Amino acid sequence: MNKPAKTPANVASGAKSRYDDFVATHIQQTGSIHNTANFLTWHRYYTWAYETALRDECGYKGFQPYWNWDRYADDPVNSPLFNGNASSIGGNSVNGDCAETGPFEKLTVNLGPGSSLNYNPRCLTRAVSRDNAQQCTADKTFNLISQSSTIASFQETMQTPWGVHAGGHFTIGGDPGGDLFVSPGDPAFFLHHAMVDRVYWLWQLQDLDTRLSAVAGSVTGSSRQGSLDDDVNLGYSGPGVTLGSLLDTMGGKDGAFCYFYM
Repeated sequence: MNKPAKTPANVASGAKSRYDDFVATHIQQTGSIHNTANFLTWHRYYTWAYETALRDECGYKGFQPYWNWDRYADDPVNSPLFNGNASSIGGNSVNGDCAETGPFEKLTVNLGPGSSLNYNPRCLTRAVSRDNAQQCTADKTFNLISQSSTIASFQETMQTPWGVHAGGHFTIGGDPGGDLFVSPGDPAFFLHHAMVDRVYWLWQLQDLDTRLSAVAGSVTGSSRQGSLDDDVNLGYSGPGVTLGSLLDTMGGKDGAFCYFYM
């Protein structure tokens, strides 16, 4: 957040920091990375690229943590994520005001709302919700993994308005956390999507022989079905790769990654 943006001002005038590069990328591609063949793989790559930038550009020595939804579903406001102490991802808003506790106290959000790439500085707000957290309990993830026999059914169920993907975003809520376009403007986004990726990985593990090459869904603006050869890019947040290189977190032939979840 203290490093300059790589995105040119004539592309996203509101991108003022390296962090904003990632937010701008998500805004620009929102329409082509949701309810599409590349939803899971694009967000896997995006979360990994964010962790890589933290390590290679900012000196971070740890790993990308995931938000274990079920563990904190009964009381997310007081969970280690949102309780506002020094090791949290920052606290909740009070009466809709700025989030003023934790390491992201009075964080400035520069982009959005919606698809706007203009400079619009405002403070981070949150509306952490126990009701929405109930969409992400262990029974929901278990059923999602065990009852989805195809990648099509898995990703469609995950992305329904009452699914775990939306449930996690709406548990965070607020501005920008509850905004489909600019939601990465809240750092909690990346913990949520690490969990999305973990659940995807657990689903893949049930049948690696077929699920490490499984692709379904269309490409935005076309009736064409997605394929392993589709290009996936992150704009100024990471280099272009093929969708097929993003299916195996443990590498594999020509794989982009080398990680697994505990």
